[in-house]
Amino acid sequence: MLRRFLILLLLLLSVSPLWADKQKIRLGVLSFWGVDQTLRLWTPTARYLSEVLPNYEVDIVPLTHSEMKKALKAGTLHYVLTNTGHYVELEAQFHVTRITTLITKREGHALKKFGAVIFTRAKRKDIQTLADLKNKSFMAVKRHAFGGFRMSWDELSNNGVDPFSDFRQLTFSGFPVNKIAYAVRDGKVDAGTFRTGVLERLHREGKINIRDFKIIGEKKYPGFPQLVSTRLYPEWPFSKTNKAPDELTAKIVIALLQLKHTDNPAVAANIYGWTVPLGYQSVHKLYRRLKVGPYKNLGKISFSDLIEQYQSLIIIVIVVIVLLSSFLVHLLQLDRKVRRSEYSLAKAQEIAHIGNWEWDVERNVMTWSEEVFHIFGVDKKPDVIDIEWFLKWVNIEDREFVKETINQALYHEKPFNIDHRITMSDGTIRVVHEQAEMHRTDTGKVVLVSGIVQDITKRKSAEDRVKESEQELASILNNMQDTFFRVNSSGRVVSISPSVQQLLGYSMQDILNTRFTNYLANKRDRHVLIAELRNSLGRVDNFEVMLMDTNNLKLSAAISAHFFYDKDGDLLGLEGVVRNISELVHARDDLTREKERIQTTLESIGDGVITTDIAGIVEYMNEAAETITGSSLFESRGLPLLQVLSISTSRIGEPVADIFDSIIKEQKSHAVVVHDAVLHNREDVRYFLEVTFAPIRDHNGETGGAVIVFHDVTEIREMAKKMAYEAKHDLLTGLYNRREFESRMENILQSYDGKTENAVVYIDFHQFQIVVDQCGHLAGDELIKQLSDRFRARVRETDTLARIGGESFGLLLEKCPLSQAKTIVESILVSAAELKFKWGEEVFTVNLSVGLIVLDSESLTVMDILQAADVACHRAWESGKNMLYVYEHSEELTEKRGVEFQWLSDLQAAMKQGRMLLYQQELVALNDKFRHEENFEVLVRMRNEKGEIILPSSFIPAAERYNHAEDIDRWVLDKSIELLSRRNMKHNSTCTLNLSGHSITSDSFRTHVISVLKNSGVRPGQLCFEISEASAISHYTDTIQFIEALHKVGCRFTLDDFGNGTSSFAYLKSLPVDCVKIDGNLVRNIMTSPVDCSIVHSINEVAHALGIRTVAKFVESDAITEKLISIGVDFGQGYSLKKPVPLLDDDYLSESA
Repeated sequence: MLRRFLILLLLLLSVSPLWADKQKIRLGVLSFWGVDQTLRLWTPTARYLSEVLPNYEVDIVPLTHSEMKKALKAGTLHYVLTNTGHYVELEAQFHVTRITTLITKREGHALKKFGAVIFTRAKRKDIQTLADLKNKSFMAVKRHAFGGFRMSWDELSNNGVDPFSDFRQLTFSGFPVNKIAYAVRDGKVDAGTFRTGVLERLHREGKINIRDFKIIGEKKYPGFPQLVSTRLYPEWPFSKTNKAPDELTAKIVIALLQLKHTDNPAVAANIYGWTVPLGYQSVHKLYRRLKVGPYKNLGKISFSDLIEQYQSLIIIVIVVIVLLSSFLVHLLQLDRKVRRSEYSLAKAQEIAHIGNWEWDVERNVMTWSEEVFHIFGVDKKPDVIDIEWFLKWVNIEDREFVKETINQALYHEKPFNIDHRITMSDGTIRVVHEQAEMHRTDTGKVVLVSGIVQDITKRKSAEDRVKESEQELASILNNMQDTFFRVNSSGRVVSISPSVQQLLGYSMQDILNTRFTNYLANKRDRHVLIAELRNSLGRVDNFEVMLMDTNNLKLSAAISAHFFYDKDGDLLGLEGVVRNISELVHARDDLTREKERIQTTLESIGDGVITTDIAGIVEYMNEAAETITGSSLFESRGLPLLQVLSISTSRIGEPVADIFDSIIKEQKSHAVVVHDAVLHNREDVRYFLEVTFAPIRDHNGETGGAVIVFHDVTEIREMAKKMAYEAKHDLLTGLYNRREFESRMENILQSYDGKTENAVVYIDFHQFQIVVDQCGHLAGDELIKQLSDRFRARVRETDTLARIGGESFGLLLEKCPLSQAKTIVESILVSAAELKFKWGEEVFTVNLSVGLIVLDSESLTVMDILQAADVACHRAWESGKNMLYVYEHSEELTEKRGVEFQWLSDLQAAMKQGRMLLYQQELVALNDKFRHEENFEVLVRMRNEKGEIILPSSFIPAAERYNHAEDIDRWVLDKSIELLSRRNMKHNSTCTLNLSGHSITSDSFRTHVISVLKNSGVRPGQLCFEISEASAISHYTDTIQFIEALHKVGCRFTLDDFGNGTSSFAYLKSLPVDCVKIDGNLVRNIMTSPVDCSIVHSINEVAHALGIRTVAKFVESDAITEKLISIGVDFGQGYSLKKPVPLLDDDYLSESA
């Protein structure tokens, strides 16, 4: 002790002067659970206040109720923190003033008020309302506990139940309050009460099952999530005493109100924070109704008031009373002694139900005491009582037995000590015990018999019930699968049920008188079991141990046991049951491993996963969900889903909250997907998500909650946005590219009304290659950008300016007459002529050639217009520098139409004369897992009359323009099926056929495909139809129907020229294709264009994510092949891999060989 004092003294002397100047502030805290627990909870708050109050040091002073009152009376406290009821008493007695009110944290909710819950067992059908608790046993915490008794006392009184007179038994358990829940659950009391939140906590900790309980008088309050039976009252207040400075109090209030629930003081105290002081008038009203606390003498005149007012008179009265009492006491004592003896005897007989009697044997006259008459139920006493009259009351079945016992006592000196039945006048049967003494003469003759009779009906009935219970218990123990045991205080087994043979293989005789611990496989379990019994008030439930059987094999067992005591409360030993739970443990271990595997899987995947209960309250979220939402599982558990995952969307048909409700209430069996959800999380980070809502069902199919999976598509969306921009724009100049230029031109042609004037301008810069040759590509790029800026400054906002080639530009002028179009072009020419481009020492002038064509015919195509504009541009160049040439529609388009008609005529002749040919080009596997497959595409060719092979690019446009494309598709299909049926194709081979847009929309062609396949030997799975992206999007609905119909048959589908359109990714998810062919223009530039390379990489990743194979077209070099392999593309098609060869059947191949 001295050493500690010296150390403390040295510490005090060594601290800085600044510390020494700090003023001590004492905060008294009500201590329910002991000093250590109080300090552990509230010391962080004291440190926090000391930090924000530089000149003060706050100390926590743990106090009991009485100690706090003594400290306040002595004036040693500046502030107090106590429970609600105690505060009201201190407010009245010591004038403390509340400055803030505590906000508790329960089940994830912030609560400023609390109440009490009154509960019984769920199976108690006789207890439905508070009024049903009359004549029942009841358990509360303490008589003066506010939440632990007084709240419920007030509620019971309001329902006509006085706890102190109407309960059969009222018990106060003290702390911990868990004992009340256990007592109600185990049937030791009928009902109990404690503050709100305790039942939920015990259930969460696994100590009880809340479904085993029923709430009596349950109330519902908006925003209050806990079970409650009473009114709600404010939580603990933080109060100041008259010793606290007002300036300091104001700072403390600010500091407490600024405390967040995530700050260390709040976490340590397990609270949410503090709020402005609530009103406590409701507590005063309760105390006033109950007349407790400051209102306990309400309406009464106290004894001290009487003493003070009538002191002299009272003294005189007391003296007189003392003198008179002394005189009377002596007179009464003699009489009292006599009466006391008589009364005590009669009262004792009445209490014990014992009467006495005498029998004068010679006169045959009996004398009964009053209690005998009462026992026999005789109201009208006879004049004379003899032995025959007595025997008349004896039950007829016992009468001969009683007579024989009397004779044996009279004549054979046998004892008279028997139990027999009597039948009362109303037919009721009682059991009595009779005992008598025989008074004999010197000759041995009995002249007088004196005896007693006792009513033992209740005792006999109890004994019978005990015997029945013992027999029933013995039967249960002998037949139960669980093993009952009893161990004495020395640890030896004194009782064991026969089922031990089945449990361990030992007989009962083997086990008895041996040490119970001999059968524990792990000796450490003995110490843990004893510690658990002590911590749990002498009771354990399902305590798991490992036992050793006769074969030294270990088995898992659960022990449920409790201490048992003698009548004096001394410990006798331990008794309980042991259950073999080996199968349960194995199943649980399997379940745990499965749960851990699922948990690991959930934590490792990139998608966020949240599960909720049926009310939409968050129960679980994985690490990815924590990252995306910005909330941890600890913070989110117990909160509503939409508070954690607050998403918005503009394109969905119903609010997100309604989706969850529909899944739960309408019992939807399928998932609901939100593709365009946006989340702003708690860290103000925006995510684009694809969210899937799905119900969680139990084995009965009942919905028990929901699982929400959300995939972060932010990066993909940004990439798609970037790709969409790059798909439409020239990256060097920022102008539109050729693809977008042609698309907009196509839109104008399709919507042409015959009146609106539109024009197309083709601009060519002829000196561009000279600049590049002399100064390099950087100079060329800079010149192109400067020209683009000048062009952009001369056109209207509604015009479409595009770079359609290396040194070529296109300009689409909508709603622009020819005269205005000329004016715009002339301004462009002037601006370009003014440009003097300097690069180093070199200076260049710009000379442009401009061709213009007016769009005044709905029969024109994009190719027609571009060809005409190119012709006009060429003629402008022939005319001189910086010239404009306006194209006039004349013989060239007519000549073009004539050429198309000629091709159509040649095509029809070739089909009739058998000059149409089929070629095949192999799709080479770039991925090892596809090396065993044989895949090829069928290509159509035409042989002209001179024997030359004509490529389809010459005759297909004419066939499509004049609706003959379906005829070609039918011929290719029929001929391919014919050749393939005679060809020994491998089981995993696939033949790909191209289809036009006309065939996709044709019902008759679809029917023809199904019919041909049905009548051929070719398996549908070996046939794949190739549809261009443009055709699929142009005929979207027909394409979906066509694919679904032939998918059912077994055919496959490939989407061609993928990446050529502007909506590829948007449509890919909805088009049920099996393979995509990446556009050849992208593949061709993969080694020189980082953008094209990125696009190919992205297409491949997205396709694989959707389970779709990929094929790269136009593979024209080994370098491109190696690059495609590194990206992970599945197949390649091109001249550097395999050239097209004629498609032949096996017979022809054999003949050729």
